[in-house]
Amino acid sequence: MCVDQGTLTIWFLAIYLISQSKEGVSSLKLQRFLGISQTAAMRIKHKIQMVMKFSDDSKRLGVFVQVDDVYWGGKHSGGKRGRVAEGKTPFIAAIQRNKKGHPMYIRFSRIAGFDSNNTKNWGGKHLEAATVIVSDGLPCFQNFNNQGHDQFSIKTTGRYGDPDFHVFDWLKVIGNVKNSIVGTYHVLNHRHLPRYLAEFCYRFNRRFDLQRLLQTLICHASQTAPIPERQLRLAEAWW
Repeated sequence: MCVDQGTLTIWFLAIYLISQSKEGVSSLKLQRFLGISQTAAMRIKHKIQMVMKFSDDSKRLGVFVQVDDVYWGGKHSGGKRGRVAEGKTPFIAAIQRNKKGHPMYIRFSRIAGFDSNNTKNWGGKHLEAATVIVSDGLPCFQNFNNQGHDQFSIKTTGRYGDPDFHVFDWLKVIGNVKNSIVGTYHVLNHRHLPRYLAEFCYRFNRRFDLQRLLQTLICHASQTAPIPERQLRLAEAWW
C-alpha cells in the first residue's frame, strides 16, 4: 500500500484506530484524531479497508460453512418488502464453523443477484474443495453440489420463532453489523459497501488474537500493492 498522504505516524495511528474500534471509525472522527482534512481521512480509511478486504478474500472458507442470502437497504416508501424489494444490495453471508460448531471465520460478499451463475462464481473464489455447506431453501445454493461440495438445504419457513431451532442463530451477527455501520456512518454509498463489510469481517476473524491484530494489519498493508485514487473511486468487483 503506497503511503502518499501524511507521515508514517499518521498512517500507523489510523491503522490503530480502525483496527481497534469495534463499531468502526468515521472519516470525520479520523479527521479530528489525525489532524488532517476529511478528504485525506476518507482516502486513508478506504485504503485500509481495501487492505482488509484483499487479505480476507485471499483465504478460502472450508470444511463446514453456512451461507445465507442477505440484503442491504430498507424498504422504500410504497415499495415491496423482502427479496423482491427495489434498491437493495444483495450479498452472501457465510460463516465457517469448527468441529464443535463454534463460528471461526465470516465472509460478506456483494453479488449481482442470487442465481446459479453468481453463486457458482462466488463458490469458485471463496470456498475450498469438498466443503460441507448448509443453507436455507433458496434454489441457487443447490448449485454448490455441481462444484464438488456437499450442500444441504434446511427449510426455515415458520421456524425462526422456534426456541429449539438454532441452526441459523449466527445470523444475529448480520443485524449487529448493520446496526454498527448505520450508527457510525449514517450514510453509506452502496458501491463501496464491500469495504465496510470487510472491515467488520477482518476484526471478527481475528478476535481470538487481538494482541497481534494491529501487527497483522500493518504487515498486510505493507504487502499490498499501491491503491491509486482512481481505484478508490470505483466500485469493488461483485465477489
